[in-house]
Amino acid sequence: MLLPITDNTGNALSYPVFISLERNLKEGGWCYYKSNSEIMNIFSGYKDINPYLDNKDILKVISDKTETGSLLRMIITKIPGGSELEIKIYGENGEDVYFQEKTSLQNDDPEQIAQTFINWLNLYEKSLPYQGLIKGVLGNQFTVDFGDEIGTREGDQFIVVRPLKKRKHPLLKEIVEWETEQIAKAKVFYVTKKQSQATVTQYETDKKLKINDWVLLKKEQSEVMAREEHFTEPKEDFGKMGLLTVYFDIGSASATAEGTANKKIGGLLLGVDAEVLLWITRTYWASLEVGRHFSSMSKEEGTLVSDTSTYGATKFQLLAGYKYLPLGFFYGPQVDGYVGYTSYSYSLDKQVSDGFGEAKFEGLTFGVRGQIPIYKIVEMKAGFEFMFNPGYTEQATIYGEADSTSSYKIYFGGNYIYSENMTVSFTYEVNSSTAKFLNPERSYQIKESAFRIGPTFSF
Repeated sequence: MLLPITDNTGNALSYPVFISLERNLKEGGWCYYKSNSEIMNIFSGYKDINPYLDNKDILKVISDKTETGSLLRMIITKIPGGSELEIKIYGENGEDVYFQEKTSLQNDDPEQIAQTFINWLNLYEKSLPYQGLIKGVLGNQFTVDFGDEIGTREGDQFIVVRPLKKRKHPLLKEIVEWETEQIAKAKVFYVTKKQSQATVTQYETDKKLKINDWVLLKKEQSEVMAREEHFTEPKEDFGKMGLLTVYFDIGSASATAEGTANKKIGGLLLGVDAEVLLWITRTYWASLEVGRHFSSMSKEEGTLVSDTSTYGATKFQLLAGYKYLPLGFFYGPQVDGYVGYTSYSYSLDKQVSDGFGEAKFEGLTFGVRGQIPIYKIVEMKAGFEFMFNPGYTEQATIYGEADSTSSYKIYFGGNYIYSENMTVSFTYEVNSSTAKFLNPERSYQIKESAFRIGPTFSF
């Protein structure tokens, strides 16, 4: 982030220099530029912001609040016959100095001042010990924050390293050396303008990749590709990675029998569901979900022979789907289309005259779902699925063969990313299954509406 540029001329020099620098940073390919408008608004009421911009604690707060890495501090001092320029680039802790320079110009031309700062930034770019950072990890695949704008191509090699220790100059307090550990080698398989995705081809240690690990671009491919031909994937290869979710449900359930007279019973619903999702490839997945729900129902409408009934529901669902990534990486929006088999088995106390009893809906299922991040650790999601002409069976005949059937599920909710390997999922879900009969005209519907919450563990 480019911190507010300060001068001693009432912003007469700093403003045009800032405009030129901001344009250069936005167009440049060696970093992600974060607008400092939020910080400018905070400091707009201060006459002298220099003490604050040199305070390590305030700089750390700025970095944390804006979720930025390097902080660019630039100072312009008007002197007789020219100007003095100074630049300091701080780390995200507000204390480490990655780069600093100071010089004097024999004029105060804003364009020349801006060009001097740009030259320093280019020099700083060459001194960086990495090309980019890992921004997302999924199994052996990861996303980095640079792409073809710096010449990255599919098939290029990445080297992933992790900083361990830093050494500072004893007087200048500037970072002069990093001690690093090489974690893995990888091969690029997807590139956009500002992002790249790669798959690990060789681990150098038993450590897993982490967000903010350093990434080096290596163009020489022949030697590495030859070694890849004999490389065996680590035990936890991408195809075996997945998610385990356990949901706890609370809501309502009802059964409605419509005919010459309408009858309905319902009650509080409690239940638990478990789902395992496995990634077969980067975009194809399969999942298995089982669940069991319970309720003690009582009369809600009509005249019943028995005003109460116990209720149980068992769910079995096996799906396979395709994941579409509109932005090309897993940490942006996602849209899934899927197909599979679903079975709902409902158990109620049999009462022929009331029209309630055990029934089962099963068949081919189609669905679509999506999720989108709305904050760094919060995602919104929604989905819809239906059974195509589901089969309907009864354990003991009450209605007989159905003339038409339907079953659908709709939900919306979100995810809270609690940690790297755990997410808290929460949804509100409506599930309805209906069988209709002719001669005489009747229908039997079972409906559940529930809030679901539970942890999702990655493995």
